Amino acid sequence: MPNTAERLRLIVLALLLGLPGCGLPHPRHPDRPEITFAAAPLVLAVGRIVSENGYRPPLAAPNVEHLFPVSLAGNARRWGETRLKAGAGLKDQSDGERTARFTVERAEAVAGPDGMVHARLMARVDITSSPGRSLGTATAEVTAEAVIAQGLEPTARMDAEQALTQTLLARFDAAMSAAITAQLGDFLK
Repeated sequence: MPNTAERLRLIVLALLLGLPGCGLPHPRHPDRPEITFAAAPLVLAVGRIVSENGYRPPLAAPNVEHLFPVSLAGNARRWGETRLKAGAGLKDQSDGERTARFTVERAEAVAGPDGMVHARLMARVDITSSPGRSLGTATAEVTAEAVIAQGLEPTARMDAEQALTQTLLARFDAAMSAAITAQLGDFLK
């Protein structure tokens, strides 16, 4: 029977081995380039921008987004942090301080039995006044697909997953920018 110190080591080891499946964010693969957004920021007539991830991946098949070398949800959140900017001043002082909240609602990749991976990204921007009154919302949802065969060697597989992620985010950038212009145009500076 193990002594107390050995039991403690076994417990710590068991906890450490269990951590990879606990919903921790997938770290960016060190040799993969970070996905960036080069378009000019969308400046909104708000006092602050909040960017958050509301999607929790199931971490189980058929979902595979948690296995990608770059995070779909993390890159979508980065879109909100880099493309949305708070503008100085408010258009209407009667609303109090306005806040724009960018929320990633879905960032999934689902693998089919044929090797087809279907990726979907959905997010919204809500503008509220300081008492919490909704002033406007813009939403965007995009999809992208790619065949990623099971037998690919790891580097080729990561390349295919990175390409799918880049395609999805490029579509999202265009769709969300258009949605903000169309649905929140009064708040653009």
